[in-house]
Parts: sequence; structure tokens; C-alpha cells
Amino acid sequence: MTSAVEFFKTDFPATLYPLQTNLLLIQNHSTELSNYIYQKVINAGSNGDNFLSQQKVYATKPKGHLRRTVKLDPVAEYFIYDVIYRNRSLFRPEVNNNRRSFGYRFKNGSQIPVHLAYSEYKQHLRECAKKFKHNIQFDIASYFNSLYHHDIAHWFASKDNIDPLDTDALSQFFREINSGRSVDFMPHGIYPTKMIGNEFLKFIDLHGQLKSAQIVRFMDDFTLFDNDPEVVQRDFTRIQ
Repeated sequence: MTSAVEFFKTDFPATLYPLQTNLLLIQNHSTELSNYIYQKVINAGSNGDNFLSQQKVYATKPKGHLRRTVKLDPVAEYFIYDVIYRNRSLFRPEVNNNRRSFGYRFKNGSQIPVHLAYSEYKQHLRECAKKFKHNIQFDIASYFNSLYHHDIAHWFASKDNIDPLDTDALSQFFREINSGRSVDFMPHGIYPTKMIGNEFLKFIDLHGQLKSAQIVRFMDDFTLFDNDPEVVQRDFTRIQ
């Protein structure tokens, strides 16, 4: 993979809302989109241009539940793929063999396919279930909808070797696509935001007070394993 355009095209069939208009424009007019973003939208001297407020959309979930998110227009969608692709090195492998997290990063120049990562994740859960007597499974309720945009912007800005222009631009993107509201802003169902959501939770993997023999995570889905039921219960409470 050699560009944000290829990143977008590879991910396009797997997204929640694969809009053909976005594919057409990003595939054929990425130079114009890039020039408009970096010369106008994120240019403080160009007050008339910004990221547009996005359309709220809903995806179906099991049992009739709906996942509320936003569908990005071609300008905004190109930007998020571009800024994350250029900064892909900050999305790290899992912490160690006892703190496993799967998928949503680049490996050998390409993004890890979600179906392959999920298959490896399920296989590892089966292996751990054979080795340990006790486990607890849980997730973070409404994870993406609950994220606070200033927390994500601060997290991104705190990373080493990130261009300040990118940190300011990403914060502007988060703010403007949601009409200035600071929660429920993160678009679901596209690989670059999944990379952000997954990497943001690495602070839990690195937490020194967690004692479970094995912690396994796929985005915000956690499974704790240990032979002592009190250990997994304490870690469950602490992570919450």
C-alpha cells in the first residue's frame, strides 16, 4: 500500500456506509481534495472553508437496536484516511503475550484485515479457555458514542513525532463534523477511526494494577482469564 487512496479503496467494501460518490471522488480527484483540505479547510487564514457538519445515520444491530453514527462527505472522509495513513506508525502492536489486542493497525505495509484479526482473536480465546479455570467477558457500552473529542485530540497530540499541523487539523475535524458537540462525534465503521478507538484503549493494556494472567481485547471487547476467580473479578471492577 502506497497512499491514503489505496487505504480507502481497500477498506471501502467493508465500511458501514460505502457511498459510491465518495469512492468516485477520492479515487479520481484525491489531489484536488488534498489541496482543498490543506490549503483551505485547515488554513486559519481561510475563514470561509471548514469541514461540513455530517449527516446522522443509523445501522442495524441485533434485536432491533440501532447504531447511531455519521456518514462523512468526500472531503472529510479523504482527510481521516489521509491523516491516519500518514501517522500509521503510532498504532503499535500488542503490549505483550499476556496483554493481547487484535487488529486495527498496519503490518507489512497494509492494514490487517478485520476478518483475519477476528479469527485470530477467537482462536486465542479458545486456547485461553483451555488453560485457565475462570474468565469474565465484557465490553464498553456505546464506546464510540461516549468518546470525548478533546480526550482523543489530546491523546493524538501527546504522541511522539506528530506534526502539530496534523494535531490541530484532527481536532478541527472532530469538532466541525459534529457541529461543535464534543461527544458522539466519532464515525463508526471505517478503518482509520477503528484504529484510533483501538489504540486509545492501550492505556488499559499497560495498566500496572491489573493482575489477570491473560487479558485479551478486540477493540472494546475484553476477556480476562485467571485461575483465581477473585483476580478476574477485581480486574473487572478496576477496568470499569
